[in-house]
Amino acid sequence: MKGKLKASALVGRYAFLLGVLLSVVWAIVAIINPVVATSTIVLSILVILGIIVGLLNISARETMPFLIASVVLVIMFGFGSTYLGLVGQGSAFDFIGKFMQGLLTYLMILIVPAGIVVALKELYAFAERV
Repeated sequence: MKGKLKASALVGRYAFLLGVLLSVVWAIVAIINPVVATSTIVLSILVILGIIVGLLNISARETMPFLIASVVLVIMFGFGSTYLGLVGQGSAFDFIGKFMQGLLTYLMILIVPAGIVVALKELYAFAERV
């Protein structure tokens, strides 16, 4: 039993790391070629990795901090995404704003499904206690 818990936690950890790495790489690719920035394959992989993270990587003890961080990320995306694209606009450093905007977008695509899964797990646990 203990070996299976370790294996599932390891899968969840690697899914998160792979999702963050894919988000960084894809934010760079989106600067180079904006047409491929919305590749459904990459976006689907990020969603699937987010679901895996929510199922396997977030324990009951980590639920509230994860949900708070997820909400903060969603709020930051809502208010800051537009303005991040303006960083360095019209200069040789406009790629910085585009990268930050793309990275935030792809991290959202990874974290939101994980947040939904964790929130549903918490609601289910709450319903069992009542």
